[in-house]
Amino acid sequence: METLQFYDEAYEVCLNSERIALLPKEYALLRFLFTRRNQVFRRSDLLDLVWGQDEMPTDRTVDDHVYRLRKKLHGWRHLLTIETVRGMGYRLTWKEPKGQNLLENNPEFAGHVRHMLEMYHGLGMGAAMQTLSANKDVLGFELDPFYAVYLRFVSGDFRWFLTTSDLPFNEKLFYLAHLYFIAEEDSAKVLDLYKRIVDGKQQLPGLWEEELQINMISLLVEAKQWQQAADQIQKVEKIVARIQSPSYTLTFLFQHICYLLDRQDVAGAEEAFTQANALLAAKPMQREQGMLVILEGMWQYLQGLPEQGRLSLDKGIEILQRTRFIPHYLFAVRKIDRFFQAFPVDSVWQQKYKKEWARVSEEYQFPLLRRQLVDVFARHL
Repeated sequence: METLQFYDEAYEVCLNSERIALLPKEYALLRFLFTRRNQVFRRSDLLDLVWGQDEMPTDRTVDDHVYRLRKKLHGWRHLLTIETVRGMGYRLTWKEPKGQNLLENNPEFAGHVRHMLEMYHGLGMGAAMQTLSANKDVLGFELDPFYAVYLRFVSGDFRWFLTTSDLPFNEKLFYLAHLYFIAEEDSAKVLDLYKRIVDGKQQLPGLWEEELQINMISLLVEAKQWQQAADQIQKVEKIVARIQSPSYTLTFLFQHICYLLDRQDVAGAEEAFTQANALLAAKPMQREQGMLVILEGMWQYLQGLPEQGRLSLDKGIEILQRTRFIPHYLFAVRKIDRFFQAFPVDSVWQQKYKKEWARVSEEYQFPLLRRQLVDVFARHL
């Protein structure tokens, strides 16, 4: 299935290998409509949701932008159109044609594609994964079930996990729990959810339960439950030793570092940073590299080095932006915002990342997402 790729920094949209440059508001409008394709929106809805409260647009503003988008996207009219719905507003209609796939039943080719996706995944190359997925019709392959779901998560298509009936609840529970971790401001509520999932023996696929166990460390730290956090670290250390995965080991080290930073344990933090850097030197992983640099920035702040701290936070965020792993970027911004709440050591950078957190919260509709997630958990757990 063909799809659009969006490049936020350049305000460009890509179909297969063809890119179209848009003006910022054209880009914002198209991205909004495409994310909610085949839905009708009144002009007033679009003004509120795309233009926001800080501007003074009119219905004519929406009409003008739709007109320009139609002209620029005319060459893609076989796949998408922005239709006027009389008496209502606008709807982006997306067509999904199916052509003959000569490689559909070729297991060797499917294996090559899976290997490529696994390689990109392991190295934290989310942009490469999404590019491959976006061009799968042209390249002649179907995503296997795991990556068909995982790439929706990576690309920020969070609504799908709340609305789809194609996936059993236990297979999407990890994703929903991770979204709740990001969107819910009360760490105690997230911690309670994680405990209910783990204690309830939900039979999560793969190593999802182990990852929840790892993530519980930082939740316990945020809740200032120091002894429970220390106990969880010992428990998870054994789990990670059994798994023997560089990625899971790094995730554990990052959680451990969060504990050590909050406890301001100098020797322990230095040892954990040394271990993490050694692992990344042996196997470079962009996603993990970005998170490590951010944690190093926090450590520099606590060591009285604010200039280095600023540079490291910004560098780590830039690395994560390039990976295009949307949930990891959101998690990192959340982590920085929480760090400055706990350690208000730089009011300028605190305000900078507070503003970024507010921006992504609005873009991904965290207040609505929280309510929907709570409702889902109430019905299924």
